[in-house]
Amino acid sequence: MSKMDKIQKRTLYILLDMYSSQINYYRSYKEEKKMAEKGSWHFIPNQTHIVLKTFIALRDYIEKEKIWSVNSIYNSKFLDAGCGIGNILVMAKHAHLCEHIYGIELSDNMIKKAKEFIAPHQRANSRLNGDDTIHIDKANIMEYDNYGDMDIIYYYCPLRDFKMEMKFERKVEDDMKVGAIVMASFKQDYNIKRDKRFKKIKLFKHETEYSMKVYIKIKE
Repeated sequence: MSKMDKIQKRTLYILLDMYSSQINYYRSYKEEKKMAEKGSWHFIPNQTHIVLKTFIALRDYIEKEKIWSVNSIYNSKFLDAGCGIGNILVMAKHAHLCEHIYGIELSDNMIKKAKEFIAPHQRANSRLNGDDTIHIDKANIMEYDNYGDMDIIYYYCPLRDFKMEMKFERKVEDDMKVGAIVMASFKQDYNIKRDKRFKKIKLFKHETEYSMKVYIKIKE
């Protein structure tokens, strides 16, 4: 890794830790109660430095292993299922994980706050000409039909009910296309370990139960 790469990474860590410190501004306890009633967790931010470190490691892995063609990279799509205020979307963008960054969220209030949060990051560092690179749509993660269009799908245990969370995780794994990658924080369904459709991507030498679980779909 060059000195410049190290400086860029360190700058991103500092920048995104600053975002994390501002997150309470976007939290609404009234909203948290509404989300709980609908069976979803309220917005709980994942640890910035761990997420960003994993995103950068995956990006480097994809480039090194040549998992996708050049054309695929330029048209690649990242999805955060249950994106909250959009902090993960910003990280995915600045880590250059995919060209198009998508988030789906059920809460109107969270969507409004997410659009405020991501506004300064639209178009920045994009290879696209004038198009927004971060997109947020209102959707129920259990009814979402476009998992199969995504190249990387991220989630952070969005559902409170254990059985529903397991059902959601299996839906993502069934719907995603061959060659797509799932990144799961606090994953609940570990049947994927024995699922021959998937191969684990090991990004770090040492992993713990809290490490993000990363798998690529190798066959239907």
